[in-house]
Amino acid sequence: GLQKARKELETMLYGNADFSTGRANLGDYYLQRGDVKKAIVNYEMALQKDSLLFLVYPNLATAYSMVSDIEKALQTLNLFVKKDPENSRAYYLRALLHFELKQDEKGVADLKKATKVNPEDSRSYYNLATYYYQKKILMASLKNLQKALKIEPENRDYLYLLALIYRDLGKPDLSKKIMEQIQQQSQS
Repeated sequence: GLQKARKELETMLYGNADFSTGRANLGDYYLQRGDVKKAIVNYEMALQKDSLLFLVYPNLATAYSMVSDIEKALQTLNLFVKKDPENSRAYYLRALLHFELKQDEKGVADLKKATKVNPEDSRSYYNLATYYYQKKILMASLKNLQKALKIEPENRDYLYLLALIYRDLGKPDLSKKIMEQIQQQSQS
């Protein structure tokens, strides 16, 4: 039964494959099944048919990362940034890739760009805060983290980092208070 259902799904997906969105859906389907190479082929075909299918770029970049083709992943995100320069996710994802490639300055620049394009992008503020924290630049870390917390005040990852920053700034009482807050959250 399952084999038959899968065949029917594939037939339906391939039936729509002349449409760019059909190819994009096939890419998603293969990516979820762990067939990354087939996913890449279909994503590439989708973008050849329609380079403005913005949903495809992050998935294609992810697929390339999964097969360790970081160069191609970066090219994909560069194209994404070029095609959709107001999309904060494009800069955010490219930043993560830059950090992976040990290109920290480029990563920081992309995260800052992401927050400019979308001031509600709490993940980018949080990643900036984490980066500055790791570099022991505590005030810059705190500043970015406070922006993230304005957007998502209950986020445990953000609160935990805040506790660490306060601890390192020599404010153990504040740190302890936040840790207690996190514990109360996890109990409710």
